Amino acid sequence: DKVIAQSENIKEQYVNALTFFAGEDTRCVWDEKIVTNGYPDKSVGPEPERTRLLFVIGANELSEQRFNLLEAIKERIDEAKEYTDGIVMSIALYPADREQWLKIDRDLSEKIFERLEQADSEGVQITTFPLENFGIEAKRFDAYYGSPSPVMTTFIEQGKPVMLCNYGIEE
Repeated sequence: DKVIAQSENIKEQYVNALTFFAGEDTRCVWDEKIVTNGYPDKSVGPEPERTRLLFVIGANELSEQRFNLLEAIKERIDEAKEYTDGIVMSIALYPADREQWLKIDRDLSEKIFERLEQADSEGVQITTFPLENFGIEAKRFDAYYGSPSPVMTTFIEQGKPVMLCNYGIEE
């Protein structure tokens, strides 16, 4: 298995974090498994199928990442737009009920909603999920990225890749 990182910088951060966790003698394993050149080359052969990525933003991030959340979301949306030939990203809020978000932090929530509306107009799909449909909806996607949520566990049960977002890591 390989993990595709969006840049050499992100690859290096993952390798360093995993090496710290698993020990210095594992560095070469992580360096081989994490790659940055795995996006399909459109110039060779038929049109490759694009990976459908679900990016879930949890309301818990309003408290945990208050000072860098909006900028981090903007950066991740911009990065996804750079790879539209290989990735189709959909964004979902958890919980989907925006009133719950507004109760936690009205100002920041409204700014996030505005950014998501802008992303929608730029071709990034915005998705909402009723709790009872997580399993059905997860089948539409190839991989999960974002905050911990019940959707994440559904991806794990379906054997799909899951990557938790760390809003504190910057390129």
